[in-house]
Amino acid sequence: MKSDEITRIKLGSGRSDKTKLFLSDLEKITSEHPFDNRSRILKNASIEVSAYDKDIHISDIRSLLPRTGAGTEAMKILTNLADKHHVRLHLIAKAYSKDQKYVTDTVKLIKWYISLGFVVDDDFLDDDDYEGYDEVEMVYYPR
Repeated sequence: MKSDEITRIKLGSGRSDKTKLFLSDLEKITSEHPFDNRSRILKNASIEVSAYDKDIHISDIRSLLPRTGAGTEAMKILTNLADKHHVRLHLIAKAYSKDQKYVTDTVKLIKWYISLGFVVDDDFLDDDDYEGYDEVEMVYYPR
């Protein structure tokens, strides 16, 4: 290849049949986000997910009705789909909002994800001590 040639990656390449089926099912039960073409609306939550190798990466989830359980309900649907299609879910737990109606503490966010079946994907972290970490990689393994 010449040095001035640009290598292009075909979007969607690397998707397995399982991730394609997951995303297809997810599209059927969600609607388009009116202001963000990367996100979908699922049970009063805005979610952003994509194929990540043979897994699914959750880039963002935000309740449209904070403190009502909408985020938890959406996450349970995602984990149920992961179980159905036998795909892992990956995410980076990081509280980025300063708005008190959302979770503003990364440790609380990590514990919320743990309550939904996610595990910390880092051999260097103790299972109960996440203080001082700005973000933590987490994985949901299908059941």
